[in-house]
Amino acid sequence: YNEVATLLYNAGGEVIKILWSRHDETGAGRHTFGAPALLILLSVYVPLACWTAGSIVPTGLIVPVILTGAVIGRLVGLLAVLTVGSPMGDADCDALVDPPDSCITGWNWVDPGAFAIYGSAAFFGGISRLHLTIPVIFMEISGQTRLLLPIMLACKVASVTADYLHPHSL
Repeated sequence: YNEVATLLYNAGGEVIKILWSRHDETGAGRHTFGAPALLILLSVYVPLACWTAGSIVPTGLIVPVILTGAVIGRLVGLLAVLTVGSPMGDADCDALVDPPDSCITGWNWVDPGAFAIYGSAAFFGGISRLHLTIPVIFMEISGQTRLLLPIMLACKVASVTADYLHPHSL
């Protein structure tokens, strides 16, 4: 198993599903991909997606936008897990059935898969400026109804930020 190969050699839709994988009881999903693998994907995929979108070949922008947002969101989620996680390290705490007090930090809710969904929605909402439609679409795509409010907040913040930086979309 190679993290970078899994991210680079699968189709875009499969990579999005993998990045959106949520934390479960066994601890799978949270530590599936490290920051170096995600940074390599970002540094390879974004220039190639921009080059392809600017070429004469008729390609879509939806999958590259969602995938780029998912990578950025998952990186933010991993950063939150690593910087404010437990002193023992989250991998050790996830494996314990009855974790000690040192594992309970108040940040156990941080799920990089959920942050990948938020990042995808925010990136897509910031580019398209559809801050009311995108949350509904992403709630239906992900099947996570309880993520509607954070997705709405992420889309609104991205849309307002994009309007402030540049008044035109894309």
